[in-house]
Amino acid sequence: MKQVGQLVIFALAISMLYGCTTLKQQLADTVKFRLEGVDITMGVRRGNNIVPDITADLAVQVEVNNNSPIALTLMQMNYNVFVGNSLVGQGANQNEVKVAAQGGRNSIVLNISLSAKELLAEGIHLSRDKTMPPLRIEGSGVVNSAIGSYNIPFTLRYNDS
Repeated sequence: MKQVGQLVIFALAISMLYGCTTLKQQLADTVKFRLEGVDITMGVRRGNNIVPDITADLAVQVEVNNNSPIALTLMQMNYNVFVGNSLVGQGANQNEVKVAAQGGRNSIVLNISLSAKELLAEGIHLSRDKTMPPLRIEGSGVVNSAIGSYNIPFTLRYNDS
């Protein structure tokens, strides 16, 4: 009798683990991140050197779509910014955003500060009235729901096919 009880508990534990894995995959399939727009502001910041540092501040607007049956709260977005295959920036945004279930949408802005020196080292010329270089932002969004916390991966592309 004791073995039957242990077998039942083991079977329940396996079912719960499988259910969590399946749910995580369902969330990854139904929660999407979409790039809405990118604004760039060029500036100069006083650094430790005599020569000031030229900066490029990006405001990347991202729409979060939730087609799952569960309401979510986006807790954090961790990201890496690439030009071609070169990493030129990274960061995290910890602004909480609530996204309703069944087609809910909300937006968040990632404020990314890049050193123009890094961009120039990649051979990118930054000037007024020119289009932005191809950017790729890869990362994951940390979402909380009634059933747990999950990392959902994303890739956002701007001027990059």
